[in-house]
Amino acid sequence: MAEKTVPARPRRAVLAHARHAARSFLRTPLAAFFTLAFPLGWLGTVVLVVGNQEIGPPGAGVRLAQLLTPVAAVFAVAMAAFVTPAVTIVLARERGELKRLRGTPSPPAAFLAGQVLCATVVALLGTAIMVAAGVLAFGVRVDLAELPGALVVLVVGIAALAALALGVAALVPTGATAQAATIGSVVVLGFVSDMFTAGGAAPGWLDAVGWFFPLRHLVAALRDPFDPFTADGFGWVHLVVVAAWGLMGALVALRAFRWEPHRGSRRAHAAWGAAAPRRRSALTLILGQLSYADRTQWRDPGAWFFAVVFPGLLFVVLGAVWGGAVFDGIPYPQALAPGLVAYGVAVTAFVNLPEATAVARDRGVLRRLRGTPLPAWAYLAGRGMSALGMGAITAALVLAAGVAMFDVRIAPRGVPALLLVLVLGTACLLALGTALAAAIRTGKAFSVVSLALLLPMSFLSGLFPFGAPEPAVVRAVASVFPLQHLGDALDEALRAGSWAPVAWHHLAVLLVWGLVGAAVAARLLRPGRSWRAVEPARARTGPDGHGPRQVVADRTHEEV
Repeated sequence: MAEKTVPARPRRAVLAHARHAARSFLRTPLAAFFTLAFPLGWLGTVVLVVGNQEIGPPGAGVRLAQLLTPVAAVFAVAMAAFVTPAVTIVLARERGELKRLRGTPSPPAAFLAGQVLCATVVALLGTAIMVAAGVLAFGVRVDLAELPGALVVLVVGIAALAALALGVAALVPTGATAQAATIGSVVVLGFVSDMFTAGGAAPGWLDAVGWFFPLRHLVAALRDPFDPFTADGFGWVHLVVVAAWGLMGALVALRAFRWEPHRGSRRAHAAWGAAAPRRRSALTLILGQLSYADRTQWRDPGAWFFAVVFPGLLFVVLGAVWGGAVFDGIPYPQALAPGLVAYGVAVTAFVNLPEATAVARDRGVLRRLRGTPLPAWAYLAGRGMSALGMGAITAALVLAAGVAMFDVRIAPRGVPALLLVLVLGTACLLALGTALAAAIRTGKAFSVVSLALLLPMSFLSGLFPFGAPEPAVVRAVASVFPLQHLGDALDEALRAGSWAPVAWHHLAVLLVWGLVGAAVAARLLRPGRSWRAVEPARARTGPDGHGPRQVVADRTHEEV
């Protein structure tokens, strides 16, 4: 007789899934970085750059960090309760884990409840870390009488965001799309929800857009207990709006959630040995790699969103909020445009394409390429041309928005200088990113390290002006690194239209850093040990029945 399957107790199953979700979170450095480290780093960077000056009436002793700390806490809550569960659930469904779960003693709903429970714990932990950092490092005051109200806000906000995460997981088909949709929506809505633009005056239409979405209300509801100058009482209206969005997300999840993977079309690969190999020219090989790198980027929603769409959206939002401000004698949109172009170029050249190279190494693709006619320099040259093309698209989008909406001026004589800066800056950042990818053991670790370097350096280098010049010490430290020189060189090319000596100074710094990165990359990426995966990939059978060897063979054939 076959053994009877004993159903698992629901509470025990939920706790087991929550423990598994917690271990997965801790073993995913990128999730931990964006949920805990990035909000804390953002808080420290803004206080360092802007200054933790006193606000409100003189002698009140209330500093700027008093209002920034709840914003950092909301960002951590959104990443923990909205982004992480949505991406985790979609990836589990995409791998077929949710489908197989229905054949186990564990109730399928226990998996979702475990994800929500883990998200709740991480969100509360993130809030505690932000508040503790604000109190210990930046003089934030916590009124104990306001803590019950803040806790109610947190519970309602976490529940609503988790319900929205389930709704997004029900509608989004792939993990890459879920990652771009959730992180992108949190970051973009953060700028229209008074999270990152404190002190700016948003136009009426943008303010209305922000009040329509729940993040603005969650920020307002959690900021009120920390704001000693607010006497409006408890923010019931904000909580009602947040709860209404959570109810909508729950209804969508109940109606549309599916346990089986979405069926998508698969592109068949050409069979090995279908045609005799023929010798190809170097130009043909480079163009082939350019085509493949372009397809890789455009098929990854996160890659093109954060490299192209996000800088354009951010420019429109910040330009609308601070459009009338003057930064260091320059209209704010004019000062902001070159920084966002530099940021888009850095995302592509320093993060996305080097990460793709690191992932190809982890999967064994680079090692197998040694048996093909494709030389290493052609492989990297194709990615460099792809990065340059993506950077040009970002520059065109940001500058077109600036000219059309904010009267940003582009000196015609500066266009050749602008193109030269884009080429040299892209090559420099790609060389540095490739060297970093070669030095780090895995692609997952590289994504965390590269973002941990890029995001703070972008703030310190003045790519996102805060409305006041950076302190001299910050400016001096940032001037050692290439990102500040890329932004300054783009700025001078846009405004001056001449080859001033200071512009050549910026180009010389970019050239030196590029040569250093290229030398390190060439040293570490020698065909041999560095082209092999440092850690053997786990044997995992794909949904189409192919084993890992067949998958790697197919990817290698496509690259060649």
